[in-house]
Amino acid sequence: MSGFYVELYTEGGVQKSRMAVQADQFLVTSGNSRHYPLVFENGELKLAVANIGTVNAGLLQSLNGKMKIDFNNGTIEIFS
Repeated sequence: MSGFYVELYTEGGVQKSRMAVQADQFLVTSGNSRHYPLVFENGELKLAVANIGTVNAGLLQSLNGKMKIDFNNGTIEIFS
C-alpha cells in the first residue's frame, strides 16, 4: 500500500500542517540519473552525502564496527 497525505490540524490553538508518505521505499533524486542521494527503506534513512552544521548525537559508529565515538561518555574506541 502506498499514499501521500497532507493534513491540517490544530494543536494548542495553533493551526499546523504535516505531510506524510507511505511507501516501501522513498527516494529523492535530481532527476538526471539513477543516483539517489536520499533513500528511506526498512526504517532506515540512507544519505549519500550530508552537509550538516550541527549534530546532536549519542553514539557515532563506523559501518564495520572498528571505531566508536561515544559523545555521552566522552570516549573513543578503535578496534583492530
